[in-house]
Amino acid sequence: MSYSHWKKISFIKSLAFGKKGEEVELIDADGNLLGNMIGNISGGQVNPTVECVADGTISKGDLVYPSGFNTASGKLTMAKAEANGSNPSRVAWFVAPEDIADTEQGIVVGIFELTGVDTDSESVGDPVYLSNTAGEWTDTAPSGGGEAIQQVGVVTVSDSSEGKVILMPFYSKSISVNTGT
Repeated sequence: MSYSHWKKISFIKSLAFGKKGEEVELIDADGNLLGNMIGNISGGQVNPTVECVADGTISKGDLVYPSGFNTASGKLTMAKAEANGSNPSRVAWFVAPEDIADTEQGIVVGIFELTGVDTDSESVGDPVYLSNTAGEWTDTAPSGGGEAIQQVGVVTVSDSSEGKVILMPFYSKSISVNTGT
């Protein structure tokens, strides 16, 4: 497969994706090439799809962040995101639409509808946040000192067994760090 041109993007300052099938270079803030990926824009909606290598076992619906780069595969590595105050930079960028075994290749996406979850204690439209538990979301914003507060989605169906949540960490409006204790 050949490509007629390259599009450079800044990985640290911003993350952008080319049109579906267009190859893009990932460049860090210092101008170093981190690797290449194929962009994905389809159906008029922007939902980035990134091929990756799991940095730990990842389950369907887990919130993840780019944890590094796997030089052997030429793909980003993804690990479970968390709001934990010990490292508030590990906020969610993507969602896993399928299970990915540790060190195996898979895909992550910017938007994903999680179905069959217990949302009975929430109402439709309620926000959900990145949890202190790696990879998970919660209906309560973290409140501990140094914890990242990131709204990662919204409840779309309130039900004890057939609840739905749209997770969209790629489009988080804001991320703040709680300065309380």
